[in-house]
Amino acid sequence: MITEAILTVILGVPAWLLAQLPSISVPTFFSSGTGAGTVGGYVQGFAGYLGAMNNWFPFDQLGTALLFIVAAVGVTTAIKVARIVASFATLGGGSAA
Repeated sequence: MITEAILTVILGVPAWLLAQLPSISVPTFFSSGTGAGTVGGYVQGFAGYLGAMNNWFPFDQLGTALLFIVAAVGVTTAIKVARIVASFATLGGGSAA
């Protein structure tokens, strides 16, 4: 009963904080698709240029490698942050930094 009340309060805080933020609309150059002068149009054009040069350089494999690197760095950063936060629980007895 007490644990349930504590969890309700802890889980209610992020929802309350998010409810306090104003809602904003997405700018039209982001949400208007892939037309000229939009972010989607620029990305589509750049992807087309890279696709045309795929005969000389394997951009498909480069994209896969970069995705793997970003994922690996994200995982290691999350582990590092978790270790740093866990070191706070030792009340100064140890450091993960």
